[in-house]
Amino acid sequence: MTTPGLPFEREVRLRALADRASRNPFFLSDCQGSLEIWREAALEHVQRDGTGTITMWSTPSSYKVTDQVLEIDLETWDPGEDPTEDQIRQNIADLATGREAVPELLDLVDRLTTERDALRGLLTAAGNHADEEMPVLTEPVGPLSAPPTPVLSEPVRRPSAPPASVLSEPVRRPSAQSARPVLSEPGTGSGAVYTAMLGAAELHATQQTWYAAEHGPHPLGDAAGPGGLRTWRGTLLRLGHHDLWAHAKDAAEQLPPGQDVHEMHHVHVRLRPEPSADDTGSPSDRWTLCARTAPGAVPVTLATIHTLEYS
Repeated sequence: MTTPGLPFEREVRLRALADRASRNPFFLSDCQGSLEIWREAALEHVQRDGTGTITMWSTPSSYKVTDQVLEIDLETWDPGEDPTEDQIRQNIADLATGREAVPELLDLVDRLTTERDALRGLLTAAGNHADEEMPVLTEPVGPLSAPPTPVLSEPVRRPSAPPASVLSEPVRRPSAQSARPVLSEPGTGSGAVYTAMLGAAELHATQQTWYAAEHGPHPLGDAAGPGGLRTWRGTLLRLGHHDLWAHAKDAAEQLPPGQDVHEMHHVHVRLRPEPSADDTGSPSDRWTLCARTAPGAVPVTLATIHTLEYS
């Protein structure tokens, strides 16, 4: 969901960073004066505690260049021995933890934005309903000349007890044996069927959204060239996650003189079921950036465009 007040290109970068951080988490190691950041997937003999935090690991004996993100050799082994090296440790820790915090912060923003839109919808619906229910007075109501005389009805009497012949047999409590739930075989009960139905429904919804991006009443931008290139909010994109450099090359070939590809990203978008409060009526407004796990999320490869400045 597009964050209100956040520039679009900045949100594109944050969504792409959140996606990379979720798919490729980093691990910070500070051991015997060696400050290192590794891709978690490259570590060996990993053990975690109940919260998922790594408590034991070993670095690989052989690895790809991209598996080790950073390595800094320090003179001190422990914090508190040298203020300068303590600051270096803190700076590196801030970089690693800040990267991990981006997905959580964007998820929080998405939840708050969804709640805000839902509240706006309820308030709008309540206001429309109140307008419909408000009575229309055709003539002014004059004051009553005298208080109306109350009309006293007969006292309300309790119904008499039913005759004994009407009473049926006494109601008996179900036995403990009959109250127990009937457990089916694992994987074959209604719960498993319901879970499978939810998964199939989500897959079907994603496929429908993907098709709607090109052929629906609210398409994702406009066709812009061969290979499925489309323009959307000043970007060139293609449905699906493709090689970034190949996409940049294809996008650059479609740009007019004076423009070039600025950045490439793998992000996700989804189609809003209803117009948002900020919708201007353009089909592109119905599409919004979203988290990878959002319902109906469609992966796209996106290139932001930069206008060249000549002196």
